[in-house]
Amino acid sequence: MPLVWKILYRIAYYILQVCWFLRGGRPDGAFVAIWCNDRVLLVQTSYQRRHTFPGGGKKRREDPLQAAIRETREEVGIALSPDMLTRVDTEVGAEVFAREGIALYEAHFDAPPEIKIDHREIAFASFFDMSAPE
Repeated sequence: MPLVWKILYRIAYYILQVCWFLRGGRPDGAFVAIWCNDRVLLVQTSYQRRHTFPGGGKKRREDPLQAAIRETREEVGIALSPDMLTRVDTEVGAEVFAREGIALYEAHFDAPPEIKIDHREIAFASFFDMSAPE
């Protein structure tokens, strides 16, 4: 990814953090744990150092399921349908994502789906083996 995009995304993220602080918190959202056997898909954005599940904030009048489907398609190019998703937890925000109102879903695949990232917002995406010892 060109350095200019990385800098622009980080600046935009810091501006968003200030806006969220001023309005009293981050927006509600949804994340999806995409599993293929014992491997889970994790992404890393260009503006944060940690890995997370695909997902993000929901738009006005969008329910969490719709947000999960949209964010997964936008971030990793995987098209999900509502019947592919199982809601895992409705209030994991404060502990896992450092924000309230987060819905966590999961989807299971027999074969790894094709991952398509933009290399701007999403810098990296890959399946990680969760059965391997640390």
